[in-house]
This record gives sequence, C-alpha cells and structure tokens, in this order.
Amino acid sequence: MVADLAIYTVVHQPRRLKLPAQPIPRGASIEDITHCLFDERMNERYFRKVARYCYYPATRMFLDLVRRGLRLSIGFSLSFVRQAAAWDTALLDLFRELVAEENVELIGVEPYHSFLFLLDLPAFIARMQAMADELKTIFGKRPVVTDTTEMCMSATLYNALDTAGFRGAVMDGRPWVMGWRESTHLYRYGDDGPCARPIAENKDETGSKGSVGKPLTETASHDAPYLLTRHLELSDDVGYRFSNRSWSGYPLYADTYANWIANTWGDML
Repeated sequence: MVADLAIYTVVHQPRRLKLPAQPIPRGASIEDITHCLFDERMNERYFRKVARYCYYPATRMFLDLVRRGLRLSIGFSLSFVRQAAAWDTALLDLFRELVAEENVELIGVEPYHSFLFLLDLPAFIARMQAMADELKTIFGKRPVVTDTTEMCMSATLYNALDTAGFRGAVMDGRPWVMGWRESTHLYRYGDDGPCARPIAENKDETGSKGSVGKPLTETASHDAPYLLTRHLELSDDVGYRFSNRSWSGYPLYADTYANWIANTWGDML
C-alpha cells in the first residue's frame, strides 16, 4: 500500500494561430510578428469561457480543500499567466491566493509547452531559469520541481534540469518508459537502489556505456534531482476516463477511487 500521495495539476492556455495565415512583412518587429501569427480575439474568447466554467470554480474548490488540509501541487505555463494578466487580473489574483497557502507547492512548467529542449539545450536551460525567476516575482514562491512539456525526460534533459537548478521533476510513467520498474517509487538517475535508473544510461563518444549518472552538462550538481513518475492508469482514470459512460468503471465515485489508491503497491503515488 502506498504511504504518500502527490496531487498535481497544471494550468496551461495555448494561443490559437490566425487562419488563414497572415503574411509577415519584411523587417517586422516582434510585436508585428505576434499580431500576424496569433488570433487574439479568439484567444480572449476561449480564455474567458474556460475561466468561467473551469478556472474559477476549480480554484475556489481547491482553496476550500487546501484550507481543510489538502496538499496540492500546481503549475502554470507563462502562456496562461500572460493571458490572465491581459484579460482577467482577478483570476490571476485568485491563483496567487491559492499558491500563497502553505499546503500548495508551485511547480515550474515549460513556459510555452514547447519542445525547445530538442533544438537548443542551452537556450532551454536559460528559459527554465528565467521561468522560475518570473514565477517567483508573480507568486512569491520559486519552484524547485519542474514539469517539462508532456513530462518528457531523457538523460540529457535530466542533467539540463539539474544545471538549471531544479531539485525534482515529474516524468510520465508509461510502460515503455519504466520497463520493469514501478511508478510508485521515487527515483533519481544514478542511484544504486533496488529500483534505480529509469532513464537510459549515458554513453561516451565511442558508444560504450560510461559511468551511470555522469552529468552531461558541466555545471550539473552532485545532488541530482529526484523523479516523480505519473501513475498512468490511476491518473488517466480521472484525466480521461472519468466522464466516459462506456468505461467499465463508470461512474467513478470518490470512495472507490480512494480505495484503488490505498490498495496500490509501492511507496508513493
């Protein structure tokens, strides 16, 4: 039976592109390019709709539960934060009120839900550090745990997050990622424990295996970040299957779900 439960939710609001596409004139400024690329009228309409039916009621519910003892982790993309600052400052203030609670952990999310780490790793490190600085300014807390886009993880990315100063990261617990390991344990790349190394071992330039856990970035610290892996089945039960009337587990009630969690093998979930 698991002894600890980590609850994490992320708030992200994408920006819709203009369709049909608008040509970008030669010599356009960043502001002009933004105007050409994004349909801000549509973005504002979607933002206000989601705020009304989701953000406001969910945040008020979280506030009530947190004040009654719930411990919650929540992350915000800067894409969401900047839209909230532009179109609904009251909502942003409500999220500030939630994050200010002692029982709430602020998670650092990849600012734009992008895959920059596949293109330019140093730029990704700088962006993640800047994100943490900006969230500290906005919410008064600096995140020390991070969530990359779609919980992507690799040895290179792991060490980049270490270089950026994060002490933990969330990672998707799909079977092809975990292999024989269970997602109900806390991991750290390079550990010598019984359930260690959920990430592929490093290799040197010749292709042979190097020392496990050797930093791929020069400034990576010796106190490597921890990995919290998402439990695929139990997470998807509420994330995707909860409202599926054809699902064998429908309708899913709180006591049933709590019983599933309590009877899950491992240390944490």
